[in-house]
Amino acid sequence: DRATYEFVERLLGPIVDSAEARYVCEKTPTNVLVFSEIQDLFPSARFVFVIRDPRAIVSSMQRVGARARAKGIRQRRYANEVVASVREVKEHLEAGFSFASRSPDRCLTVCYEELTTRPRPVTERLCEFLGLEWSDSMLYPERFPHAGQHSLTREGVWYEPAEFERALSPQRNTA
Repeated sequence: DRATYEFVERLLGPIVDSAEARYVCEKTPTNVLVFSEIQDLFPSARFVFVIRDPRAIVSSMQRVGARARAKGIRQRRYANEVVASVREVKEHLEAGFSFASRSPDRCLTVCYEELTTRPRPVTERLCEFLGLEWSDSMLYPERFPHAGQHSLTREGVWYEPAEFERALSPQRNTA
């Protein structure tokens, strides 16, 4: 546990320091599978479990697989096979709902589709849960740089640069 804690501190600490950030938000989807372990390592951590229409998630995974294949980059099975994507989504949803039900004071469940169609009340609820002051600028994330954008878009497989410049929109809700 100590080694894992130190690894996370070394990995994210420099980013936090360079951005003069007070908080860290790490959104790797597979984190939901280890929320309990993260909670043990970081007792003051808060968790936001974002759920999305599983069909849209599977569609997104398949687009990632197609981009990877086009670039000759191997991807995990779930990015190449629909059945594997469905299994992966099911596992993540079950883990998230389980954690949220065990730790309702530490985990807020947010529906992605609601965020894209009603961003103000959802971001206000998020801020209340996280103990942050709400700002109108939260409705326009595309206007601000993302500290991890370069590393996330380096291969252009999981994210493309244009995705960081998109406004909140329900356009992909029914992908």
